[in-house]
Amino acid sequence: MKLQTQHALLELYPQVGYQKEALGLAKEVLDVNPDDKEGLRGKVQALVRQPKAQLAEALAAAERLTVLDPTDLRAQLQAQGIRHQMNTPPADLIAKAEALHEQYPNDARFELLLGATYLVLAQSDRGDMIQRERWGNDARKLLQTAAERTPPDAEFVRQLVGALDRYGLYGQSLDLLRRTVEAKGLGASQDAARDPAIMRMLVQRLYENVS
Repeated sequence: MKLQTQHALLELYPQVGYQKEALGLAKEVLDVNPDDKEGLRGKVQALVRQPKAQLAEALAAAERLTVLDPTDLRAQLQAQGIRHQMNTPPADLIAKAEALHEQYPNDARFELLLGATYLVLAQSDRGDMIQRERWGNDARKLLQTAAERTPPDAEFVRQLVGALDRYGLYGQSLDLLRRTVEAKGLGASQDAARDPAIMRMLVQRLYENVS
């Protein structure tokens, strides 16, 4: 089986519930190359979607992805999500995201990561009502700031649109989609502007606004 086909199946299998098959295929790919990114990503997805999620093993694979590429936003968000599922203290979750934000101060992906971390905590049962309100306010500020930046890639746009929508900031997510497709800003990602998923998101949002 060609590697490209294996990668496609690793993306598909967890989505349709074939976790056992995804794990088997991930092992086959990773036996050849332990640092195969799609192999690691498929392993993470399958492990967290099992009836009894294997969170420790999933976190190890997600963290390996972030070591291979610290700017892999999807992997960073997955790792934070798994840590949250493992009941990592909020202070530790925030400290992890803040450290990365400080390490990459001009990268909007880490602004989003920190904002998404605050958002998850704000919408959880962690802390008291006052603490969750504070986390929510912090999330809003960071997500809005990230949305004003030039999108670095399509993954950033997809993740930020999702976070903005979860906060109810639909107008800003629509504006982000428009700016991404127009690709007029300095350093704008042409790949993101041509990404079919981004185009579909924009068309669907525009249709919803007029229907």
